[in-house]
Amino acid sequence: MLSSGLGLMAVALAGVAAAQGTPARTAGDGSEEVVVTATRREAQVQDIPLSVSAYTGQALEARNVTSFQDLTKIDPTFATQNFGAAFNQYIIRGVASQIGQTVGVYLDDAPILGGSLTEDGGDGKPGLRLHDIQRVEILRGPQGTLFGSSSMSGTLRVIENRPDFKNVEGSWSASMSTTDGGNNLYMGDVAVNLPVVKDKLAIRTVLWGESGGGFIDQETANFDYKNANDVTTKGGRISIGAEVTPEFHLLGMYTHQEIDVDGVQSWALGQPDYVSNLRATEPYSDDYDLGYVEATYDASFGTFLFAYSNTQQWVSRTADTSQTCNNFGIPGACAITQAQNFDADTLEGRFSSSFDGPFQVVVGAYYENSTVSNETTVKLANSANGEAPCVTYRECTDGNFSRSIVFSTVDNIDVEQYALYAQGDYEITSQLTATVGIRYYSADIKDYGTIQQDVFATNPVCAEHYNVPRPVCGFALGDITVPYARESGDSSESKTTFNFSLLYEMNDDVSFYARAASGFRIGGVNNIALLAGSGGVDVPDSYGPDTLWSYELGTKAYFWERKGNIDLAVYYIDWTDQQLGSTDPSGAFDFIINGGKTAVYGVELQGTIMPVDGLTLGGGITFTDATLAEDLPAVSTSVGDDGDRIPGVAKWRGSVTGEYEFGLTETTQGYVQASANFRSKTATAFNDTDPNYRKLDSYWLWDAAVGVRYEQWDAQLFFQNIGNEAAQLALNVGNDGLRVYSPRPFTVGLRISSSF
Repeated sequence: MLSSGLGLMAVALAGVAAAQGTPARTAGDGSEEVVVTATRREAQVQDIPLSVSAYTGQALEARNVTSFQDLTKIDPTFATQNFGAAFNQYIIRGVASQIGQTVGVYLDDAPILGGSLTEDGGDGKPGLRLHDIQRVEILRGPQGTLFGSSSMSGTLRVIENRPDFKNVEGSWSASMSTTDGGNNLYMGDVAVNLPVVKDKLAIRTVLWGESGGGFIDQETANFDYKNANDVTTKGGRISIGAEVTPEFHLLGMYTHQEIDVDGVQSWALGQPDYVSNLRATEPYSDDYDLGYVEATYDASFGTFLFAYSNTQQWVSRTADTSQTCNNFGIPGACAITQAQNFDADTLEGRFSSSFDGPFQVVVGAYYENSTVSNETTVKLANSANGEAPCVTYRECTDGNFSRSIVFSTVDNIDVEQYALYAQGDYEITSQLTATVGIRYYSADIKDYGTIQQDVFATNPVCAEHYNVPRPVCGFALGDITVPYARESGDSSESKTTFNFSLLYEMNDDVSFYARAASGFRIGGVNNIALLAGSGGVDVPDSYGPDTLWSYELGTKAYFWERKGNIDLAVYYIDWTDQQLGSTDPSGAFDFIINGGKTAVYGVELQGTIMPVDGLTLGGGITFTDATLAEDLPAVSTSVGDDGDRIPGVAKWRGSVTGEYEFGLTETTQGYVQASANFRSKTATAFNDTDPNYRKLDSYWLWDAAVGVRYEQWDAQLFFQNIGNEAAQLALNVGNDGLRVYSPRPFTVGLRISSSF
């Protein structure tokens, strides 16, 4: 199997003239390596005992990479389960669960946090767009010591362009594309840097927007909505930098983004491609705000950093649940909306040394306080147009009882956590460096909520009966209930994570490393338990933390006078009590369990080469064998046996990339780009004894572009999904249907950009 996979990649690489993106190990003629801060201090990729991909902002812009999902096209080590415009689950090295984040995401030193809509597959991270970015770093393997519990399998770091104190500068881009069978998509962004007081104060602003792009039709007996998944995105970031003294710097940054999707973002398996037969409409909204303040002081022996961030996010996600309502004896169309408010504050203080001598250290403390309020409301929808009469319980009732609400509950989770960490590097010899890191983490979790309308309830909570009073009442029996508090719960967790590594630098071009590191993730609650309990279905109220140890060997090497490079890593992950998706026997309710043990074996190979002037070829391939190491506990019909593959994890992923530049005149360059990315088959459950087991087909996706660069101008004609493949990026299987999430069909567009 390994040889056949490599053979496919070799054939594809040989046939690619140019590509859409390669790891930014080198720039220009290949002699300059990108500097990263993966270890909380500046270093070249070659000089850190860690598997890292780095991409410059210029490279991402040239290749039309504007979202985290786009990164999967150019880096096979980073995967997503994509459930729409801003609803994703990020996966590194096969550490995937249906719910909850396993990959940490940072903008500068601000953690990108978000609440998890726990029954629907996303991990709560906002789908921030990538504009005016200095670089993106993908850190593979657990990063628990320096980046915390959310970085269980790795960390994605986005480093913005900071205010420049000296120069007035800026950039802009605009594009229009047309999609086979869909609406046009318009995108644009503009960034401006203004020194206010030279060498002392500067402001940098970037704005971006998207509109259109719908390609999924929702067709029922009563209505027909064409291209229902049009997206509107509006966002911006403003950064203010100040040099108080040559040693003391301040940065303030505010980011805002709104994403709104008109309707259904999936299509029904078994229907024609890109056609949904759901009976209720599915609008989606995600509003995100991030405020960040950073102070740094550069002493002669190291740098002190203090950072504060505040995150606020509001998400409203509506989904058709008509079939489940019908199964409970409620006729017609139904819609379920999860409306979530998330608020979090973080504080971090850190010292990174620059001592004379062989020893360096990073020490710090971290504090986080977050609150998420998640309202789940099931409503009767208008069968004539599929629209629900309202979004939240408050809107539906407006102070009065409402017979349109089938069920409504509010679940609140407060998490207070802190951590202390330290990591030291000791240069044993000029070629051998040892690293030891440790982080202690403690969290207090409080869960409480209110049931606002019950499907089945005891008589005292029924405010109005359609029939004579009964011992059991509720909406399913034609009654309206009054809100009542459900039982609350408290828990405390603490963990210690470690990082041990050795780096051997044979020479300036070749290094080897060995690493053993641990990671963990806090537990949580199953919000669906309240609704399931109202229907007489027993679902666990909560799930516990999970932990893992990762063992890795790797090498990084330049060759052919640095015209080529290669990164190779092999690893084994021992994952205990992993959080995994499960389903109750009726198939109506998805929830989370702790699943025992998982073993992950993997190989990652990436490289680039410049065989002739102007031509850069690259490629990567990953092999991931993620399987259960013991049978799942018998808590539901979601059966998992020892040896079953982890849902959502492909055994093979790959990409081939390259670009060819050629001179047209002394001041004008032409270029050709092309790329392909591959994913092998995955599945939605552990084995075919699970009623929710479905296979997702493998796919190849091909992109290409041709363009001209003249001084600061760039005009590009691009082609996406050239094979017009309805690839199954993700598949949501449940009682309400089989929902397929796919990339846009064949798309042709024109993009013009410039800088000044």
